[in-house]
Amino acid sequence: MSHSRLRRRPGFTLIELLVAISIIALLIAILLPALAQARATGRMVTCLSMLKQWGLANQVYADEFDDHTVPAAYTPAVGPTIFWTGNAAFRRVFGMSSNGSGWESWRAALACPDSYAAMNLNPAGEAPIEYSYGINVEGFGGWPPVLWGVRRADLPSPGRKVFAADYQSWEAWGDRFGERNASPEHYAAYGEIGPGMPHPVASYRHLGNANAVYHDGHAATEPPAVLWNGGATQENWKIHKYPWE
Repeated sequence: MSHSRLRRRPGFTLIELLVAISIIALLIAILLPALAQARATGRMVTCLSMLKQWGLANQVYADEFDDHTVPAAYTPAVGPTIFWTGNAAFRRVFGMSSNGSGWESWRAALACPDSYAAMNLNPAGEAPIEYSYGINVEGFGGWPPVLWGVRRADLPSPGRKVFAADYQSWEAWGDRFGERNASPEHYAAYGEIGPGMPHPVASYRHLGNANAVYHDGHAATEPPAVLWNGGATQENWKIHKYPWE
């Protein structure tokens, strides 16, 4: 019986193996940033979709309350100041009940996924929503706030006036008494630190941009050139003149 001798295929040499590993490492280095940016873009779109719901909720609220949009805060004749986080009617639009307190946490799914709020849930799994979004109060003054809100009929150019935006405070401003709140310099310096912020700050957490929803209901991802504009104008923020102007 004849037997054919089996040939053994030579294995990889050390050099070939190192070359293959190098190619794989190079591909990973090329793909990882693209994947990270794709994930960041996905979170930005999720946040933008949430703010579109805010725009709709604001319209529903105004339909119910004699054309008044959601106030950032108001002080009833009896009881403590109620901030928008604890506004029972606003919460009801999102399917949440209220315990009547001024500050209340929200469902985690309602917070921007890149925000301090989403990354710092309470034991019940709820988010401190005021470190995700803030409602625009530029132009209101006095404390306690009697009614930091506006009627739709009194809004000049609602499509240009911010209702709410990515922010680290319940109150959103363009420039509160020289604090340059909407300037990107603050977010660049502090990032997402929530209650550690020295004053209210716009959060450019989406690849250098921030999401905003306007009083006409449309939402957009805005660069600093729109929300801050070098501090030259705050027309996107200012609802009306301050009482002393």
